[in-house]
Amino acid sequence: MHTRTLWILVFVSSFMYFIHSAINIHQAALLIDKGIDPLLAASALTMVAIGTGIGGTIWGFIVEKIKISYCYAMVVSVLGIVSLMYLLVNGPLSAYLVAFCFGLGLGGLTTVPSVAIANFYGRNSLGSIRGINEISIGGGQALGAIFSGIIYDLTQSYTLVFPTLAIMALFSALAFLFVKAPQKQ
Repeated sequence: MHTRTLWILVFVSSFMYFIHSAINIHQAALLIDKGIDPLLAASALTMVAIGTGIGGTIWGFIVEKIKISYCYAMVVSVLGIVSLMYLLVNGPLSAYLVAFCFGLGLGGLTTVPSVAIANFYGRNSLGSIRGINEISIGGGQALGAIFSGIIYDLTQSYTLVFPTLAIMALFSALAFLFVKAPQKQ
């Protein structure tokens, strides 16, 4: 509780899940807003699931090869880049491609944080640290979905959502680049 690493982890996790729910909860609606047929927009969610499965495996290999703080920064960067890619969707193929890429990022979201906690704090602390982190994850998920809805209600478009999410991802990635394992006391 007294380490800077924990609070950066909590901060970044909340932003990552904010980005996740800001897109995921509204994905079909935002694709429809971009002119995609509702049935095709809904089916793009399948591409997210496929990307998540593949991404989890890929990130599992990456996390064993790259320093965990860089890997965490990479995951949040992918989510930020994909946020901007949603601005480029102009048809079913691009909708499926961007949804798949979003899934690849979400695969990192399901893999990298647990490994980071184990690397920073050890396996004996995994449960208690994850428990603390889950509070920020739940808050990020709740606020991200609400954020996208409010932006849409105010502007009748999701366009402002994506640059905001990309900026959040940038700040999160930069914060995690400076994370070091806490010193044992």
